[in-house]
Amino acid sequence: MELADPLRSYAVLIGSSAYADPGLDDLPAVANNLARLGELLEDPTVWGLPPDRCVRVPEPASPAEVLDAVHDAARRTKDTLLVYYAGHGLSDADGLLLTLPSTDPQRPYTSVGFDSVRREVLTAPRDANRIVILDCCYSGSALLGGMSGGGAANAPVEMAEQTRIAGSYLLTASAATRKALAPPGETYTAFTGELIRLLDQGLPGGGSLIEVTSVYERLRGELLAKRRPLPQQRLSNTGRTLAIARNRYGAGRTAAPPSETLPGPKPAPPAATIPDDLKEALRGKPRAIAREYLRLWPTEGGRAHARELLHLAGALRPPQEVAALVALLNGDSWGILFQEVAARGPQAVVECLEALYAVDGAEEAPHGLIEVVTTQIPEAVVGTVRALRAAGYPAEADRLLSRTVSENAYTEYVLGLLGALWSAELDADADRVLAEATTESDEEAVRFADALLTMGRRQKAFELYVRAAAVVVRRSPGELIRVVKALDEEREEERTRDQPPETADARIVLLQEFASTLLDTAVAEAEAPAGLAELCEALWSAGMEGRALIALATAAESYDAPAVVELADALRESGHADGVRHLMRAAAFTHPVETTPYFVEALRDMGWPVDANRLLATALTRSPEEIAALLASLGPGRERDRAQLVTAVNSRPVADRLRLLRVLLAGPGDHDDFLASVALLPDGDFLEVLEALRAADDASVLVTLFRFQIRADPMGAAGRLLFLIDNAEAFGVERAVLAALAAKGQDGDSELSVAEVSRLVGPTVALEARVYATAALWAAGCGEQVRTALFRQHYVATGTYLVSWLVALHAHSLPECVNAVIASRSLTESGPPILADLVAGLAEADMKDAATFALGQYAFTLGPKQVSALARRLALMPVLPDPSRR
Repeated sequence: MELADPLRSYAVLIGSSAYADPGLDDLPAVANNLARLGELLEDPTVWGLPPDRCVRVPEPASPAEVLDAVHDAARRTKDTLLVYYAGHGLSDADGLLLTLPSTDPQRPYTSVGFDSVRREVLTAPRDANRIVILDCCYSGSALLGGMSGGGAANAPVEMAEQTRIAGSYLLTASAATRKALAPPGETYTAFTGELIRLLDQGLPGGGSLIEVTSVYERLRGELLAKRRPLPQQRLSNTGRTLAIARNRYGAGRTAAPPSETLPGPKPAPPAATIPDDLKEALRGKPRAIAREYLRLWPTEGGRAHARELLHLAGALRPPQEVAALVALLNGDSWGILFQEVAARGPQAVVECLEALYAVDGAEEAPHGLIEVVTTQIPEAVVGTVRALRAAGYPAEADRLLSRTVSENAYTEYVLGLLGALWSAELDADADRVLAEATTESDEEAVRFADALLTMGRRQKAFELYVRAAAVVVRRSPGELIRVVKALDEEREEERTRDQPPETADARIVLLQEFASTLLDTAVAEAEAPAGLAELCEALWSAGMEGRALIALATAAESYDAPAVVELADALRESGHADGVRHLMRAAAFTHPVETTPYFVEALRDMGWPVDANRLLATALTRSPEEIAALLASLGPGRERDRAQLVTAVNSRPVADRLRLLRVLLAGPGDHDDFLASVALLPDGDFLEVLEALRAADDASVLVTLFRFQIRADPMGAAGRLLFLIDNAEAFGVERAVLAALAAKGQDGDSELSVAEVSRLVGPTVALEARVYATAALWAAGCGEQVRTALFRQHYVATGTYLVSWLVALHAHSLPECVNAVIASRSLTESGPPILADLVAGLAEADMKDAATFALGQYAFTLGPKQVSALARRLALMPVLPDPSRR
């Protein structure tokens, strides 16, 4: 181990002592801290930094002044960077804040966030040592992020993950939730005062250099003895021992000659010399040492000498003698002796503990010794635990573990303790530490869980994640996904474990539900769409496509339509086309169906017309009521979409189409396009519709379809009517249709209007179809409408067509229909030659009765002479003119 090269190192000393805000008391001792600490660091017997490499920043005016100083020093450092701060510390949601003279506690931005300092420290070369010392309230919260490079709110704990930045050391004056102490009237603050005394006077029993861990142990022991806030530390050092200064203990004193070594069992010889005035006392028995201590303590300047005597006695005398000395002194002096015994190693602790049980008057001393051991680094504590168990002191080993966890309840220490226990194969003790470990906040619980997860201790990690789920979901996407992926992996492993199926199933369900809850909550709390897009990107990057699609489906349901489209645009820009499609499909299913056109148009706007059409077609899986609502929403300007949807509907089974048709008919609006798609089917295809209606015994829809066909295709309707008549004997629904057509409404009108009948039996319909339609309507009971329709139509009496029409009606035994045509106004108003030809044509067709009726109808137009001539020539019964036809 070597001291850092002062010509290649830097120190930055920052202090705030005078505050403008009345809520922050002035700290005059801070100015003294900076002055004396700077002197010591520049002293060649301590470190020997050149003055230009010991940068002082007293009373900084702005955060930038602090950060610039740290930044510049970090970039220039080649060996070691030391950053020191003293002043008020504030605890904020984002971590520790280092105050400045102008700080307003209500405005966090007027302070310097420790995370910002941390980032600048980490810009030093990777192979450089980094030492940060914080003397302020709540400074222990800086340990939550340590020197790992992440922010306090989201940095994963890396101490036990073998990814720590080499050579980083963080020493704080207090725990994360405790205040530091600046005793009124004292020259220095409590923490820095002990640090200054250590650098100034050296470390008794130490080597030529003072290691950072020795600084922590010494400061903790001194502050513990004075009932003052205890410091905290974090060391990230892979293979390198960090030395903070030269050890000045004994400087300028004459070393003891070899012949003056102390009697008794010889411990490892200390590098430091023994002061001449203490040699005699240290050679004496415990009672002599106690007398000398009690003599020195009340004298002027004697307390420091008395403490030094105890330090040396604890470091150099056999553990049994130290125990005997403890029995002779009061409890206030035990801390120094126990600190030195603990520093000698686990075996010395065991021997001292055994002796304490053997002496009188020290019943509480064993507990005191154990309390001091709890201040050591994890490896030292575990070594003592192991030695206690080997020596037959299991209760003391358990107490040491419990007290260590209780006194060092910050994540990094507990992780270091766990790592040391596992390395020592003390798995049962590690499990006990896991069970007893507590965290002061959910944020710290999550960081603890992160490290446990990396160390393979998933069960405990998951328990902590469940407890702090609200914090987990607010982390960066990458950190959240790490947890979800671990849950999924654990779920798969549960399937392969040898355990009862019901146990595995229960665990699998719990793991699945928690993972889903985390993602659902993260989706709900993400800032749409950027936050969710980032979350999904992290899922895809982690190979968790299924989870990404589930997250998108959740978002599709919870986001409003514009937010969904905005998210889709973000996914498209990042190249996740499948994610866009999945999101849009999910949104189309979960949003009101009326919003589907909005999503369709968004896809078209992206340049994806094929996907837009496919999305519109997915609406067919909705209920008939929803499809009807969608059709109703496709108003003017959306004819193409409506036509596409109608076409798609017609690819569905007939039963589905008819269900939709019933819904449409029950609501408002014009749905002729959909009616046409069913009503105008060819007879062969329409037979399937007819079969479905028969199965449902539903005549009302068939009536509607038929009436629509009458309007759209009279000729086809005439044929369809004949089709119905031909099937009426075998099936019942057609008769019901025909009966419905002839039924009378509340206003006395028939179900089928004269105008509709006119289309069926009009001259635009082929002759055969007209005849069959007329016969069918007559048979259905629509005689009145038929007669009126035939009477009102316009006929051309020339040629053979009219005679053929009348002959066909006659052949179907429809004399009343024949007479209605003959009596029509269009014929009676024709000229005599035309009417005479019609009468003759009827007679020649062997329709004597019709010809006679026609002759009577046209008598006034033809005149008596022509009537008589026609009657004789055609062998018709003479008729007299009908006065009503005049």
